[in-house]
Amino acid sequence: MTQPYDPTGTPGQPTPPPQPPAGPPPGAPQGAPHQGPPQGPAQGPAQGPPPGWVQQGPPPGYPYAPPQAARPLTSSSSRVLAWVALGAAVLVVLGSFMPWVNVPFLGAVSGTSGDGMLTLVLGLIAAGVAVAAGLGRAQLAMFAVAGIASLIALFIGIYDLTNVTSGMAELEDEIFTVALGPGLPMIVLGGFVAVGACVAGIVATRKLPKA
Repeated sequence: MTQPYDPTGTPGQPTPPPQPPAGPPPGAPQGAPHQGPPQGPAQGPAQGPPPGWVQQGPPPGYPYAPPQAARPLTSSSSRVLAWVALGAAVLVVLGSFMPWVNVPFLGAVSGTSGDGMLTLVLGLIAAGVAVAAGLGRAQLAMFAVAGIASLIALFIGIYDLTNVTSGMAELEDEIFTVALGPGLPMIVLGGFVAVGACVAGIVATRKLPKA
């Protein structure tokens, strides 16, 4: 026969846990709805991004185009032309120091005794800006400056070479024979090559796409 439940407990039997009251808590106003214990797991604080976090890239669904690589402002051909112009300008500088004419009993007369000082300065200017163009710095302007300096040096060399050769023809039957030195031909050749390289460099630079 089943024994009735003894609230005081019986030795050997566990005491059941207390049950929460079914009605409203004591002191609650009449008619107030009873709030029972929360149902379901307890919700913690909202989990947001950590401090200092920055979203990378556009939000989902945003039309995005990948960045394009920067376009080059120089080319290998323009750099090569700049170094060619540099070599030609050095030839102009060397020709300014070399003998322009050889006169018997007087010896060689170098270009620095006359217009060679002008060609020397012009050759140094052309060489300096050609180095800058070869390093890719403002190539269009550098080619223009080097080309103008080389062109002036070329005109001076052609003018003096014409005068020297005409004087040699007049003194051909005289006792004193004037011989042409290597300086003027070097200036004319170097100036011509430098002008051509600078013009080609300007054309090659203008064909480059702008960034």
